[in-house]
Amino acid sequence: MDASTILDDAKRELYKEKELLARSMGELEFQRKLSESGSQPIEERERAEGESAGDSEPSGESDSEDEEATGQRQLTAQLAALSEDIDTKARLVEQLEASQRRLAALRTHYEQRLDQLHAQIKATGDERDKVLASLASQSSQPSDKLKRVKDEYERRMSTMSRELKRLQAAQREHSRLQRSQQHTATQIHALRNELQNLKRDKVKLVQRMRAESKRHAQAEAARAKEVAQLRKESRKNANLIRSLEAETRLKEQVLKRKQEEVSLLRRGHRDKLSVRAAGRLHDRGRSRRPRELWSRLECWVSRACAARGTLAELEAALEHQLRERDRAAALPHTTDNMELLAYLREAIADTQSQIMQIEEESEESELPSVLSAAEGEASRYALERLAALTLTHAHDAARRMHALNDARAQLADLEEKYERAMSALRATEDQNLNPWGAPPALAALLAAVSSGTSTRSVSPVDSALLEVRPRVVGKRESNTAPTSPPDDNRNSPFQRNTVRRGSVRLRDLGVYGREGDGEDPMSQSMVEPEVLRPAPLSRVPSAPGSLRGLQPAGSPLSPRRAPESPRPARRPPGLTKPASFEPEGTPPASPGATRRARDDDVFLRLTGAAPDHAPQGTVKEITVKRSSVGAGSWLQCTHVAEGHVGAALSLAVTPDDVYSGGVDRTVRGWDLSAGVESWRAWCGGAVVGLSVSGGSDRLVLAAAGAAVKIFDTRTNQPTAVLWSSGASGVNASVRGGEVAVTALSLASGHTLYTAAGDKLRLWDLRMLECVYKTWSGHAAAVMCVAREPLPAGDRLATGSRDHCVRVIDLQHNAGSWEACNRRLLEPPHYDGVQALLLRGSFLYSASRDSSLKCWSLTDNTLTHSVMNAHKGWVTGVCSLGGGLVSCGRDQALRLWSSALRPAASPAALPDAPHALAAHTHAHGHAVYTAGRYYFTHTYIHIYT
Repeated sequence: MDASTILDDAKRELYKEKELLARSMGELEFQRKLSESGSQPIEERERAEGESAGDSEPSGESDSEDEEATGQRQLTAQLAALSEDIDTKARLVEQLEASQRRLAALRTHYEQRLDQLHAQIKATGDERDKVLASLASQSSQPSDKLKRVKDEYERRMSTMSRELKRLQAAQREHSRLQRSQQHTATQIHALRNELQNLKRDKVKLVQRMRAESKRHAQAEAARAKEVAQLRKESRKNANLIRSLEAETRLKEQVLKRKQEEVSLLRRGHRDKLSVRAAGRLHDRGRSRRPRELWSRLECWVSRACAARGTLAELEAALEHQLRERDRAAALPHTTDNMELLAYLREAIADTQSQIMQIEEESEESELPSVLSAAEGEASRYALERLAALTLTHAHDAARRMHALNDARAQLADLEEKYERAMSALRATEDQNLNPWGAPPALAALLAAVSSGTSTRSVSPVDSALLEVRPRVVGKRESNTAPTSPPDDNRNSPFQRNTVRRGSVRLRDLGVYGREGDGEDPMSQSMVEPEVLRPAPLSRVPSAPGSLRGLQPAGSPLSPRRAPESPRPARRPPGLTKPASFEPEGTPPASPGATRRARDDDVFLRLTGAAPDHAPQGTVKEITVKRSSVGAGSWLQCTHVAEGHVGAALSLAVTPDDVYSGGVDRTVRGWDLSAGVESWRAWCGGAVVGLSVSGGSDRLVLAAAGAAVKIFDTRTNQPTAVLWSSGASGVNASVRGGEVAVTALSLASGHTLYTAAGDKLRLWDLRMLECVYKTWSGHAAAVMCVAREPLPAGDRLATGSRDHCVRVIDLQHNAGSWEACNRRLLEPPHYDGVQALLLRGSFLYSASRDSSLKCWSLTDNTLTHSVMNAHKGWVTGVCSLGGGLVSCGRDQALRLWSSALRPAASPAALPDAPHALAAHTHAHGHAVYTAGRYYFTHTYIHIYT
C-alpha cells in the first residue's frame, strides 16, 4: 500500500472522530440544560401545594444527585481522555506526513545526482577512448604528454571513485530510509486500528451516557413522586393529631363536669344525714388524710436524703476529676499524658451521666405536690411527726457515733492482741514435731498468752496436758522454703494461713526440716486421729476481714480433724506411723552445729507473740581477716545481727544505728557499737519498706500492709499512721478500700512519698495529710521508688511488675504540686523491676530477669546493660563511692563501675539477701544486707 494512501485514510478517520466528538459534546450540553429545566416544574408544584420553600429534601434524593454528579464527572473525564488521544494521534499523523515529504525530497535529490554521475562517467570513458585512439594513431608517442594525460586521467578517475563511494553510501542510507518508511507505514496502520478501537469505545461511552441520563431522569421522577406522597401523608397525620387532641380536650371537659356533679351530689347527700352521722363520717375521713399525708412526706424525705447524699459524693468526685483534667491538659502532649487525659475524660463523662440520672429520678421537685394536699389539721400532724422523727434520728446518730468510736478503739486493741496470740497458738499447734518435749519456757509463755481478757482467747490449758501430747499420724508438711519474700500483708505467712482452718505451717515461721528428709514437696496436709473434741472460739461480729477468715479451731494441743468431703480420701484409713516415731525406728538426727550453738530456746523464737515476750536480738562482731588474695578479699564480714523471726525484708541505715523490718511484723534497731538490739516496735504486718529521718527527731517510717506507721525511737508505739487511701489515723482503715503500700521514700524531714498499687502519694508529715496524689502510669503495682531532688521539686523513678521503668517530675509552685515530664524508658525489662538507683542524670534499674540497666535521663535512652548480672533475681542496688554494688538470689555481691563494668570479682554471701544498703563513714565504705541465713534465723550482714 502506498504511504500517501495510508495518510489520506488516517486524515479521513481523524476528521470523522472530530465530528463525532463535537456531536457528543453538544448532546451532553443539551442533556445538562434539559435536566436543569426539568427540575423547575417540581418546585412550581411544591409552591402550588403551599409547602415552604425551605423544607429540607430527603437524604435519599441528595444521595442520588451526588451519584448522578459523580457519574457525569466520570463520563466527562473519559470523553476528555478520548479527545486527548485523538489530538495526539492527529499530531502524530502530521509528523508522519512531514517525514514522508522529507524522504521524497531526499530520494529525488539523490536520484538526480546518480544520473549526473552516470553521465559524467560515460563522458569520461568516451573521452578516454578518444584520447587512446588518437595516441594509438600517432607514430611516435611523446612520453611527456602521455604522462601528463595519464596523470590527469588518473586524478579524474580517483575523484570519480571517491564520488562513487560517497554516492554508494548515500544509496545505503537511502535503503535504510526506505526501510524506515516501511516501518512508518506499519505504525500508521497500527494507529489506524487504534483509532478504530477508540471510535468504538467512544460510541459505547456515548450510548452509556444516554442510558445513564435516562435512568437518572426516571429516578428523579420517582423520587419527586415519593416526596409528594410522603408530604401528603404527613399533612394527613398532622390533621389527625389535631383532631385527636381536640377530642381529648372535649372529653376532659366532660369528665371534669361529671366529677363536679358527683361531688355536689355527695355533698348534698351528706347534708341530708343527721348531725351525729355526718360528724362521724367527716372525722373518719379527716383522720385518714393526715396519715396518708405523713406516709407520703416520710417517703419523700427518705428518698430525697438518699439522692442528695449520693449527689454530693458524685459532685465532689466530679470536681476532683475536673481539676485533674485541667492539670493533665497543661502537661506536655506525650503518650502517657494523652492516655491519662483520655482516662480522666471517660471518668468525667461517667460521673456526669450518673449525676444526670439521679437528678432526673430525684423526687425533690415533688414536694409542692405532696404539700398541696395538706390542710390545717393534716399539716400540724405531719409537722409533729416530722419533729419526732428528727429528734429520733439525731439521738440515734449521736449514740451510734459514740458507739462507733468505742468499737474502733476496742477493735484496734483486739486486733493487735489477737495477732500476737494467734501467732503463738498456731506455732504451738505443731509443737508435737519436737521429739524432745516442750520446754518449761513455752508452757509459761502459753499460760501468759491464754490468760488474757480477749473474747476470742482459748480457755487456760492445764500444765499436765502440755506433757501428754497426741501422737502425729501422718506426714509432716513440706520443707520447701519460699522462693521470695511476701509482697504485701495479704501474702504474708501469718495472713495467708489464717484461712486454712486456723493453722500455720512451720516453714512460714522460718522452721525447716532436716536436709536428709526426702518427703514429697506436694504433701502438705496433716492427717491425724480425732482424739479430743476441739474447743470452739467465740466469734466477734465486728471483727475485720482479716479476722473473719479464722474459722473456729481447736485447742493448740488438740489434733485437727480430717476434712469431711464427698470425694474419696487420698490415703487409706489405716495409716502407719513414720519410722522416726516408732520405738524401734531410727532416732532423729541431732541439730546442726550452728543450731546447737544457740543458747536461746527455738520455740520462743517461733512464737513471735509480742515484742515484750520475744527474745532480745544480739549483734555478734566478727574479726576481720586481712587477705590480699581470694575472690572476696575486697569484702569482709564484720557484724552479724540476729533476732528476727523469719526473713528480714527491708533496711534503713544511719551513721550510728541500723534498722530492719521483717515478716515477723517488727521493726528493730541495732546498736553496732554496743552489740545489742537497741529498739523494737510492732507494725502488725510484714515490713516491706523502711525509711529513717536523721537529726535530733529520729523518726522511723515503716510500710506494713496498707499502712505506713511513724515511730519515735524514744517509744515503741506509733505516733501516727498513714493509709494507702490517703487517710490518716489509727482507725482510718475501717472504711475499707485500702491496698498494700509497696514502697516509700523520705524526701526531707517533713515530706514522704508512698506507692500503693499504681498510685503515688505525697504526704506532709507536719500536718499528717496527703497533699498530692497522681497516677504512676504503670499497669501493675509499683514495687520500688527512687527519688532525687530538683531545684523546684523532686524527680521520682518508679519500677513495677509490668516490667517498665517510668520517671516523673513533681514541681512545687505557689503552694501546690504538679506532675510533669512523664517518661517511659524503653526497652523495658523482661520481668518485674526490684530496685532503682538515681544518681545525677543516670538511673540504674535491677530486675527479676537477672539484668542491670543504666539509663540516661537527658535523652531517655539506654546507655549500658548487663543481661546476666546475677544468676537469678537482682534484689538490690545501691551507690558505693564512685561505683555501685548489687546483690541477688545467687548469694553474691558484685561491685560495678558507673558504666556497669565489673570493678571486682563477685563476693560470696552466706545467704540470698532481700535488701541492700550502703553507708560511707570515716573508716571506709559499709554495705548492709538483710536476708535469711541458714536454717531458721535471719541475719543482717554488714560488710566493710
